[in-house]
Amino acid sequence: MAGQGKDEAQPEFARGVSEAAKPEPTAATVPQQPVARAGEPTQTAMEYADPVDPWAAAEAASIAAGGKPSYEAPAPNQGGTWTMLGETEAAVQKTKIKGLLIGGAATVVAAGVVAATVLLWPSFPALDYHRAEEIKRVAPAAAFTSAFTSAEVVGDRAYFAGVDSGGTLRVLAADTGAGDKALWESTAAGRSTTWTAMRATPSVVVLFSGVESATSTSRMVVLDAENGSRLWEQSVGYYDEIHLGAQTVLWTDRERKRLVGLDLIEGSEKWAVADEDATKIHAMPGPDDLTGPADISGRAFGTDIGDQFVQFDADKTATVRELATGKVLQTRENVSAGGDDVAVHDGRLYVLETGTPKRIFQYDLANLIAEPEAKYTVGTSEEVDGLTPCGDQLCFIRTKDFDKATSEVVATGWSLAVPKVKTLVPVGASGLLAIGDESTTLIVDQKVVWTIDGGVAARLDAGNVLRFSEDLSSSVGNRALSGFHVGDKAGEIAEMGEIRDVRSENCSWNTEVIACVAAEDVVIYSFAG
Repeated sequence: MAGQGKDEAQPEFARGVSEAAKPEPTAATVPQQPVARAGEPTQTAMEYADPVDPWAAAEAASIAAGGKPSYEAPAPNQGGTWTMLGETEAAVQKTKIKGLLIGGAATVVAAGVVAATVLLWPSFPALDYHRAEEIKRVAPAAAFTSAFTSAEVVGDRAYFAGVDSGGTLRVLAADTGAGDKALWESTAAGRSTTWTAMRATPSVVVLFSGVESATSTSRMVVLDAENGSRLWEQSVGYYDEIHLGAQTVLWTDRERKRLVGLDLIEGSEKWAVADEDATKIHAMPGPDDLTGPADISGRAFGTDIGDQFVQFDADKTATVRELATGKVLQTRENVSAGGDDVAVHDGRLYVLETGTPKRIFQYDLANLIAEPEAKYTVGTSEEVDGLTPCGDQLCFIRTKDFDKATSEVVATGWSLAVPKVKTLVPVGASGLLAIGDESTTLIVDQKVVWTIDGGVAARLDAGNVLRFSEDLSSSVGNRALSGFHVGDKAGEIAEMGEIRDVRSENCSWNTEVIACVAAEDVVIYSFAG
């Protein structure tokens, strides 16, 4: 499958690891007055033990030059309807066009496309791509095995993790410049039966073990990004969620039914509030979160949850809280339990509700009391999922008659056939990667620009995409790379050659380098700049 490793099964994580609560479906959303919420932040003592699972790593594959012909847009939807504030729920007339409208314009003309390129990418010009060049290769004190490996690039540093033959987890830090030396190597995380993920921020490196069968908990170990020393450790339950902030770690402590803010550096408890009904957490990303390097799932490397977050309870209450203090800023009943039918971006909350008719609503997170805007009504033979922000719009995947071969990418006023698409990853305000089992498609300015059969692609910034012509793998192999600027003409693909003998599923990148774990050591390649 495009976008997933083929060889060694490794767990994948989103920004949390718990399963969303599944209450019985209720009727369609009816605007509610905000409700008072008890349980202001309280200070309680923290008991340490062992911690959580989190997210997954992305990586490299190969390249495929040449564009694909645009898909023909389907006839206007016969079942679903677009609805704007102040309109009735009648279908909005759609223009049949060849390609895709992402930027929100209603008409496509050549001059408009040129203008969009000039206006949308002035801060994100085409990168100075060149042939991939190995600039650093570092061997750990004991060779890595295939048991667990990971890499993460944050700024001008790369962090690598791997388990040696003795079962010890080794973490290395290296700058992304030339040389053959690590900044530091640490074994402070010790041993666990399994390890599942590493995440890094500018100040810490966080390791997550697998769940121990004897305790049903996993370990979260926090290392100092400067020297690799262990700062603190926490035990986390199987269904708990962990979210990293710039100074605070957000933890849903299911065992003690609490929502907790921990100090990122010290691990001490900053605040805690009662959480009786299985909270689900969503970060509140802003526009800049769509403009930096991200893995093939859309997870931005080295970023944090932000200053605020949305808490969804099993009773479908949505609450906006301040991360530093846990303070309640907004709350509203009968919104969502916070599963996959929710997207949050730039102060907007999108919810696919489960009533009859089934509709997508947009809420204003700065004013949850306000009437939500009905954005789309799902047709009786349709299935909708993959809610994803794309600029100031919402994009999603629509399937008719539950047949993935009929899948379409849809946003306000347009739809575009992209068969078997499973994941949508925004590229700035006007680009979208549609990743499926068999191919990856780039959609920009109302058209399909290219499709990589069997390959994947990832965002470098709001104007550039890194392409891999093959799927990613946890096994050692070669992967050819190419780069593409979303403001350039279709077909102008920069071929960058191969990165060799790497575990591509574990690679990480910024706009100049890609860092990977190799067979027994780690390597950094330069591809731009």
